[in-house]
Amino acid sequence: MKKILSLFMIPVMGLLALSCEKPGQEGGGNTGAAVLGVSVTDLPQVVEVPQNQSQSFEILVVANPGPSEAIQVTLGTDESLVAKYNAANGTAYEMLPSAAFELPSSALMVMKYNKTSVPGTLKLIGAGCEQGKTYVLPVVVSSVKGNAAYEAPEDRVAYVVFKMLAAQMAGSGTQADPYLVTNTEEFNKIGNILKSGETVYVKLAADIDYNGAAWTQADATGAPVYLDGDNHVVKNVNALSGLFLNLEGTVKNITFDGVKVEAGAAIAGILADAAGSSESAVTISNVKLTNATMNNVGQAGGLIGKLTNSTVDNVEVNCTVTGTSRVAGVVGHAVSSTITNTTVAGTVTGTDYYLGGLVGLMYDCTVKNCSAAVNVTCESLANAYARIGGLVGEIFKGGLIEKCHATGTIIGKGYFGGGLVGVIDTVEDVDGVSTVGTVTIKQSYATGSVSLIRDGNAKDAGAGGLVGCLEKGKAVITDCYATGAIEADRYSAGFFGDLYASTEVTITNGFTNADLTKLGPDANGNHSDGVAIGSLRADDVKISIKGFVAWSDNPNKKFIYQDKVPVTGNYHGTEGTISAQAKALGWDESIWDLSADIPKLK
Repeated sequence: MKKILSLFMIPVMGLLALSCEKPGQEGGGNTGAAVLGVSVTDLPQVVEVPQNQSQSFEILVVANPGPSEAIQVTLGTDESLVAKYNAANGTAYEMLPSAAFELPSSALMVMKYNKTSVPGTLKLIGAGCEQGKTYVLPVVVSSVKGNAAYEAPEDRVAYVVFKMLAAQMAGSGTQADPYLVTNTEEFNKIGNILKSGETVYVKLAADIDYNGAAWTQADATGAPVYLDGDNHVVKNVNALSGLFLNLEGTVKNITFDGVKVEAGAAIAGILADAAGSSESAVTISNVKLTNATMNNVGQAGGLIGKLTNSTVDNVEVNCTVTGTSRVAGVVGHAVSSTITNTTVAGTVTGTDYYLGGLVGLMYDCTVKNCSAAVNVTCESLANAYARIGGLVGEIFKGGLIEKCHATGTIIGKGYFGGGLVGVIDTVEDVDGVSTVGTVTIKQSYATGSVSLIRDGNAKDAGAGGLVGCLEKGKAVITDCYATGAIEADRYSAGFFGDLYASTEVTITNGFTNADLTKLGPDANGNHSDGVAIGSLRADDVKISIKGFVAWSDNPNKKFIYQDKVPVTGNYHGTEGTISAQAKALGWDESIWDLSADIPKLK
């Protein structure tokens, strides 16, 4: 609860009571004129604000007793009271210049019988003040609109004592004149210069080497920051948290090199634990993260723990990331966001589920022109449904992956792993109503091996060279391929692992030539006979494959999927070359390069 400090020359007991009383009620009603005063919330004895910054406080009108009718009170100042203040307190302060403060722009309403008004904002800016000099501001009741009788005596004035300090860094924080950061001390003050509801502009003017210096986390919740690294480097950070707790605004043109974060948080990322919100978007562009380590006890992203309603573009990450669930090289958990032109390399290790090279869990997002060369590992059985992917661990509700690829290895100790995507689930239930979305994957590929093992044995299922499992909903896959070896049991295959009941998938123009020699039977001796798709769990699965080349000489892999081979428009076998078969099937050569034996995407 906030504390209300009464700054009256002669404090009056009971003036700040918050009760609403009517005539005849216990405690007395309004039997005379309301005595009005001014009070400021959480005001220190002296407000000290660095040059070019500001600080805001809640300001109230206080009535004793409450007025007999609602009134509107306008606040103002009275310079004649400065001399009285100085005489009473033995000071020699001057009146705070008018450019140095802002009172509430509208009148404050005091409702009938209430003893406090609705709050307003007093903003202290410091413009026009002399550095190091102390000023005083007497805030008074200037005028009252309403029929209730009132008094506003001088002993109900709020006195604000103000001193402007030296600027914390060069610049004024505006777009035309951003704060200029040149060293670790100034970089750590980013949190101090942020202003509620206003965008503060910050620019690096030099490379910054922490070299053992402490890193201070900033909270930009509701206080957007525009951080322009101007192509400088921040390096050698060893910290217990990311740069921002909650980031709103823009970060661009910056490199973080040799940063190590050992966090103990629910969400953590080197740049930001969380970025963006449903109300405020974030833009992150031209950012590099090199030789970095992100260790967290919870959700973790090499760059960002959780990203919401935001944009990531032209980002390069080289990072080792560990956490529990929702763990990835760039973003642990992405919601309603767009990630483009981003590359990531390194390792990702989690102990539970939603693990990905680029994104751990993706909800209704778009990913374009991205790549991941990340080895992703689920190292425990905390959750048997691991959901791990070379690019994305799981896609929920809907989304688009276009012109992306993953080349790292996938190792899981539970169900569901894919060279590109672990699991797709596009069914969202809200208040008992189900909505079925669609995930579209096009012009994308995966080349890394996928191994779902326990204790050295391939015992689990749902492994796919491109996608591990379509658990719910719809998927449309066009012009994609997968070549990585698969080590798992039944319900696995070279392209798509497992299709659950009531799912629907459409695959157009693509191929797999994955090594399936380690794709064995389950504990009951049952094999997956499909080269492209491992299993159709139920008869109501809807599947359409056209223009697909399933390339395998494994005698156990007799069909393109399960026990059905689409007769027209596909190919299953090893005759000729894959490119020759692709030409015969009419693949679009503006998308595919068919000049070699094995096709490539242009």
